[in-house]
Amino acid sequence: MRSESLKNATMNENTPYRPTGVSPLKRGRFIIFVLAVFFCFSSVRAHTGNGLEKLNNLKEKLRKERIARVNDKIANYNKLKSLEMKVYSLEDKLAEIKTRKLKLEDELSKAEEEESEIKRTCNESEAAKKEIENFLEDKRKEIADKIKNGFPYKKEARIEKLKNVKDIRGFFSFLKYEIVLGRKCEVYTAKIEGEDAEVFRAGWIFAVSKSTDGSFALLKKRARRAKIEYRWNKIRKGLLTDKLSVIFRAVEGGINPVREFLPNSFTPLDKKTSLTVFSNGVNKAVLPLDVTQGTKLFTRETKGGLWGWFKRGGPVMIFIALVAVAIIAMTIERLLFFKKEYIDADVLMERVVGLWNKGHRDDAIDLCKRTQGPVARMLFDALVKHRDGKEIMEEAIHQRHLEEMPRLSRHLPAIAVLAGMSPLLGLLGTVSGMISTFQIITYHGGGNPRLLAGGISEALITTEFGLIVAIPALLIHSYLSGKASQIASDMEKNAVKLTNSLQD
Repeated sequence: MRSESLKNATMNENTPYRPTGVSPLKRGRFIIFVLAVFFCFSSVRAHTGNGLEKLNNLKEKLRKERIARVNDKIANYNKLKSLEMKVYSLEDKLAEIKTRKLKLEDELSKAEEEESEIKRTCNESEAAKKEIENFLEDKRKEIADKIKNGFPYKKEARIEKLKNVKDIRGFFSFLKYEIVLGRKCEVYTAKIEGEDAEVFRAGWIFAVSKSTDGSFALLKKRARRAKIEYRWNKIRKGLLTDKLSVIFRAVEGGINPVREFLPNSFTPLDKKTSLTVFSNGVNKAVLPLDVTQGTKLFTRETKGGLWGWFKRGGPVMIFIALVAVAIIAMTIERLLFFKKEYIDADVLMERVVGLWNKGHRDDAIDLCKRTQGPVARMLFDALVKHRDGKEIMEEAIHQRHLEEMPRLSRHLPAIAVLAGMSPLLGLLGTVSGMISTFQIITYHGGGNPRLLAGGISEALITTEFGLIVAIPALLIHSYLSGKASQIASDMEKNAVKLTNSLQD
């Protein structure tokens, strides 16, 4: 029943409403509703019109804003494109600048290399300049010393001229000036020993002076302790003074015999060198002139024979000669000793053993006593001690051997020592001579190789003499040592032979 009531209720709910009649109240409500709706619609419409206008205004405003924005975008786009073009242009310029930078860097590196090369060249030039300055300074000092100690001719003026030399050209000009002075003959006035005198010079190798009293003096050069000294030596009257008077008479007559002399100006005269210093077709003066200034004469004086060769060697030659004399003396003594003491030991031994074994013992002892030499003395001692026993005899032989050995080797060690010392002394003399030679070269210069060769050849004389003494001394020592060894060997051999051959 309940289900039927529920079914009826469900059917009532699903059945549509169907009014059966409209009441006035409902109609009024409906009309009010309609009016309200209309009123609302009118107000809404009025409000909607204002909203549309506003909306249109807003749309127009939005449209204008959109247009403005589009225009702004277009302007910005154009600006962007313009900026991009500028960027591209700047990038091209930047690339160009980078290229120029690389070129400038290359040029800068080249310029730096050139700068370093220029600096190096400047440093080398400065070093060369300093080297030249040092060279000039050293040469100025060297030449100034040579002028001070050299030929007495206007030394102060020449040194002053040398001080004004500033470069190589001036240095060679000064050397040329000195060479020209050395090739000139000149008459000038100078003070000699406090007195005024006229001086005639021929280069740097000859000078003669005439004093107010008419006396003449020649300029002489002497070497003393590796230094050169010039002195005026007065000349006695004679042929030379007459020749010299021609020069000074020509000067007094107003003729100046100044000329340049050349090697062909020198002609031999009585094995001396002469120089025609003045000739006017009438008068002629030929002076005997030694262009070596005594050097050639000294060489000639010291050159002759063995004694001259010995003197050129210097003081060390004396010591080598003493060594040679000692070696000769000891050699003669040893030769005489071995000639006296050496015998034919084998023959003596056979005779002594034969006499002994035959029973002639006293004759054997007497034969040994009468015979000279170490072997005979050894046999004598052995035969004398034979009766005391074999051991005593051997001791006597040994004792005699010890006594004879120093006599055999006497002076031999001394000969060996002197033979070794001799070349060392020669070397010492050579070194001393070389030192003196180079000192002279330092003072005079090494322009003449013959001077250098001559000095070295003389310095080597001591070495030559030392070897001349040492080589024969070594051969003599070897020969004498051989003789001593032979005698010692004969003593040992015959001692053993005697011990084994003697009969009791």
